[in-house]
Amino acid sequence: MKSNYRLAISYFALFTLLLILSGLWIFILKSGLTFQGIEEYYAPKSYKGILEIAQPHLLAIGIFIMVNSHFFLFSKKEKKKAILLSNSLYISALILILSPLLINEESYFFVFIKLLSTLMFILLVLHVSIKLSFLTLKK
Repeated sequence: MKSNYRLAISYFALFTLLLILSGLWIFILKSGLTFQGIEEYYAPKSYKGILEIAQPHLLAIGIFIMVNSHFFLFSKKEKKKAILLSNSLYISALILILSPLLINEESYFFVFIKLLSTLMFILLVLHVSIKLSFLTLKK
């Protein structure tokens, strides 16, 4: 891998880490990472309000995942894993963004889905960032 690619990928991995940590922090501040906190945050919102939040997130996170996935193209050994990781990221992000549409006062199942998809998305992004960091370290 060329050194200018390594530098760009390293910076992107660092900013990804900062983005995920700040996003998690905001989510914790708003919901407390509890069933009750998530339900209290999303249940009173209208479908229009949730869609106004979901629409820009779909675009931004989709582009973010696409960029992360394309960085794996620089490594010949990681292509099959990259496909699995990017598909997993897209699915978890879609569930993460759209699950609040189904949360109401009586839907602990969808609150659980929101928590699970949030955790899965964060862990997958951290995994991808770490893998990209190690790819840049290899000569």
